[in-house]
Amino acid sequence: MSTEGETPKKNKPRARKTNGPVKSVKPVTTAPFVQKQIDDVIEQALTRFYEAWRSKQSKIHDLQHLDTIVAEYLQTFMILGYDINGEKICITHASTPAARDSLIEHLRTTFLSIMNGGE
Repeated sequence: MSTEGETPKKNKPRARKTNGPVKSVKPVTTAPFVQKQIDDVIEQALTRFYEAWRSKQSKIHDLQHLDTIVAEYLQTFMILGYDINGEKICITHASTPAARDSLIEHLRTTFLSIMNGGE
């Protein structure tokens, strides 16, 4: 019991009781044919993942070179869209300020035509 002016004593936390030493767990053994099936499934999953990753990397590489590829066929152009990651892209290729202004005017008239129901 405490009297005025004394701080109350706190109870010390008790240590947990253990049930003795931890027993080792035996590894699970599988039949060789089951292990082979597991290995095959893992290999197929890794192969599919790698092929999907490789395909995506190829698409990103192609997108990075799209400006150069299209410039072989068009003098002035603009590409609007979304890349494979869903990010907005706008690639504009115009050799002079006049070509850029012309491209913007063409884009404006195209949008107006689309908004008015024409193509």
